Amino acid sequence: MPTLPPTVQDHEKIRLRHLERHREYKKALVNDERKPDDEAFFKSIKELHALTRGLSEADASFLDDYELLGGSYDTIEKDIDQVVRMKILRIKIDSWSNGIDEGIRQRNRELLVSEYLRLPSHRLWLYIQSERDMVMNHEGIDLLSPQMDWPGMPERAIVHAKDLIKPDRLNPLMYTAFKIDTKFRQQAPLNGWTDFTPFTQSAGTIMNCGIQQIEDLAKSTDLLSMAIVADVTLRNVDPTLNSQFKPPERLELIVRSTCREMFATIMEPERIKHNLSRQVIEDLEKVLFTLVYSTPP
Repeated sequence: MPTLPPTVQDHEKIRLRHLERHREYKKALVNDERKPDDEAFFKSIKELHALTRGLSEADASFLDDYELLGGSYDTIEKDIDQVVRMKILRIKIDSWSNGIDEGIRQRNRELLVSEYLRLPSHRLWLYIQSERDMVMNHEGIDLLSPQMDWPGMPERAIVHAKDLIKPDRLNPLMYTAFKIDTKFRQQAPLNGWTDFTPFTQSAGTIMNCGIQQIEDLAKSTDLLSMAIVADVTLRNVDPTLNSQFKPPERLELIVRSTCREMFATIMEPERIKHNLSRQVIEDLEKVLFTLVYSTPP
């Protein structure tokens, strides 16, 4: 049996220590014949935050996001345990497959991620923040995203706009925003548009973005007809587009750009319906069209 990498051993020790503390906590609750109160809930969340991100205290935004996605004291025990196990499994797969063809290793990573995306959103959120903290601390990367021009985590914009997003697309959008953002941070000062193809790193076509109003616009016959005409015009103006992008990619970029121009207007009724601030819509637009479905500046 291969020896576990030091990072895995550290995570396993943390997991076992937490399980022992939680057994004692549950035993005390049974003896007192009472349920956890708000203070106990907050304490548990702080512990979870410390375990998954290496911090001593939980900040308000972290608590808000976790609870917004459905997290509560009823989910804490399993989430803590599973997030640590998820990190261990990812590290093990990379460690034990060292030396194997890189294409196979990458496929294994993608298969693992596809399974993680099936998990409850609040658990995936914890995993994402744990991974982000590991990357940031290991690389010594500044917290200011060079692409988003704001501090913090672009995936938060997805969380705050979750009421606008189809449930089956929420996790993929959060994860994609996280992965692209950390890649940009690691390789700064690369430009998200000129140094990365918008199709290699994105979540696919805007037609499947998970926001019904934008999907409807992107799939509309009128917009697609306009995109075809615009493509011909653009190629006449700049013949190099033929070598840079395939025909379906050029159409996708035109559709994305149009959706971005109309985003705030189209989403205004939904913003009002769900009682969201304009800042939520602005942040969502920025994340979608700068990172996830990148468009020309």
